Amino acid sequence: MQQKISNAGIQDLLWNEAWGKKRFRIKAIAGGLLLLIVLSLFPLFFSFIEQRPGRQLNDFLVDRLPVADVSIVTFIIIWSVTILLLVRCVQRPQIFLLVLWSFLFLCLSRMLSITLVPLSPPKGLIILKDPLTSIFYGGTDKFITKDLFYSGHTGIQFLVFLCLTKK
Repeated sequence: MQQKISNAGIQDLLWNEAWGKKRFRIKAIAGGLLLLIVLSLFPLFFSFIEQRPGRQLNDFLVDRLPVADVSIVTFIIIWSVTILLLVRCVQRPQIFLLVLWSFLFLCLSRMLSITLVPLSPPKGLIILKDPLTSIFYGGTDKFITKDLFYSGHTGIQFLVFLCLTKK
């Protein structure tokens, strides 16, 4: 008689099998620790970039776009995609590992690019307000305006697209 295994049972098997491999455990633990270190440095980093002078670019396209607060739409999309990503990571340990290391690379490459290309925000900038991620910027009352190159919002969405199967 065949036994049916639920999706949760399959996920448990996949995670148990993955965690049983020393290489997976080392990558997961090392990536997690490195990510915690990087995230703990974010408030200092963002405080530093906000204090330094930056160059304001003249952008033909941005100068002609209408100004509007798109915080709600932006964060509905970002957090919906994040929930999908978390579900997929629970379902497949290899996706979790790929996302973990890719996100770590994204954070470090953004820190490097922001450091090397100091920019000031364009005139008329409307600040995106996200109470969940503002913790990493140093508090819910602080808004970062000089983390412009390259966009973390766009970078994360593209990273998710690259990491997930069945796009």
